[in-house]
Amino acid sequence: MRRSQASPTKVAILQTVNLHLLVFGLGCIYGMTGATLIDLGEGYSTTSTTVSFIITTRGLGSILLCLLAGTVFRFFNMQQVMILSLIVLAIGEGATPLLGSLTACHICTFLVGGGIGLVEAGLNFWIFAIWKEKSGPIFQLLNFCSGFGGVASPLLAAPFLKAVEIPVNVSMAEPPETGIPLPAEVTRVFIPYLMVGGVFAVAAILFIASFVMDRSNIGVSDAEANDSCCSRRLQQLMIANFCFYALANVSLEQTYVSMLALFVVQHLGFSKSNSVYLSAVFWTFFTASRVVATIASFKMSPHSMLVVSHALVLLPAGAMCLFVESATEVIWICTAVLGFGASPLFPSSFTHLQQYVHLSQSHSAMIMMCVCIGAMLPPVLVGPFIDDRPIAFVYVIFALAVLSATAFVTSLILKQGKGMRPSMMRKQSPSGVAEETSSDTKTKSVRL
Repeated sequence: MRRSQASPTKVAILQTVNLHLLVFGLGCIYGMTGATLIDLGEGYSTTSTTVSFIITTRGLGSILLCLLAGTVFRFFNMQQVMILSLIVLAIGEGATPLLGSLTACHICTFLVGGGIGLVEAGLNFWIFAIWKEKSGPIFQLLNFCSGFGGVASPLLAAPFLKAVEIPVNVSMAEPPETGIPLPAEVTRVFIPYLMVGGVFAVAAILFIASFVMDRSNIGVSDAEANDSCCSRRLQQLMIANFCFYALANVSLEQTYVSMLALFVVQHLGFSKSNSVYLSAVFWTFFTASRVVATIASFKMSPHSMLVVSHALVLLPAGAMCLFVESATEVIWICTAVLGFGASPLFPSSFTHLQQYVHLSQSHSAMIMMCVCIGAMLPPVLVGPFIDDRPIAFVYVIFALAVLSATAFVTSLILKQGKGMRPSMMRKQSPSGVAEETSSDTKTKSVRL
């Protein structure tokens, strides 16, 4: 195709900045939903448990488009697909609380999920096509931007949530016969959703500018040789185990951030504003952990980082089962520790897998599909219990933490006596993400 005269370096930098803005927006989506479920339920005249199933609908859209992404990118220009996906995300996310019908909301969030599936699949190709063997730190920065979006969105939503009505006893009689509620307040939850939609609109404009500068398609060769020291059957077992591991980890992360606000409001008596601040605490420590993990990876192997991370997840998950009702400080501390421990799990485990297994594009698509399945499970795992038995929330979190740790131990057993791939021993990025040499052109997968 015809290319403009823009400097390739400038185009690469602009595209990289655009992708980071896009990932920031994705983090905002994940952080916003859990923080606003109560107001969304009120807006659609239903329970927060019922409206929480839009998370499942969004996950179904992501799964479908993840499965179709390879075909879509084979026949259409990736830049054009990303632009259209961003337009869908901008309109769909902005319209989520404004549709008047819960059915229409499910349709809208399904389209949003489809856009998420396409852009998450596409950005993996895109980043590696631009930076190749230097892409490791870029992937770490992408994860940081996703976490930062998760921090920002609950704080952005907090001022616009509807305050809980408090009865005021004016007669001083005991018990009060009647109460005068504070003035009725209409939720303004649509405002932060429109703001997040605006993030995607800006990203779409920047991607259009990038496309005008360079209209060439984005492509990555899949010609890397399989240099694994493991048998084909063992590689398949490792990949299957990692798919389960990814599903458990993402389910844990998304269940916690999506259902935390409902749990603390309904079971611990938190105000809605405090519940979103608690969600922000999770994302703050989740994001800070990315920075610490990057620095720690100079001295620690992925295996060592995973041992520490799993300990930091299991400890607060178990503590909440025992002490969450004893003091409000418990949930604040455990949320911070769990967020800090959960953050490095996926990138470190993915690096650990790469050291022994050659991943093709089809394997990466399978992993991303499991990630999407994990993201859609929170309403299924906790939704049926959150109203009648909200304490089930902490038991589900602990069960997911145990399943994740079990899959990690299984991965250690499977690799016993096996050597690392030669290509993984040639170069290791300081971010802790194994990189190939410039001749290697394998597509990477990243959890956002």
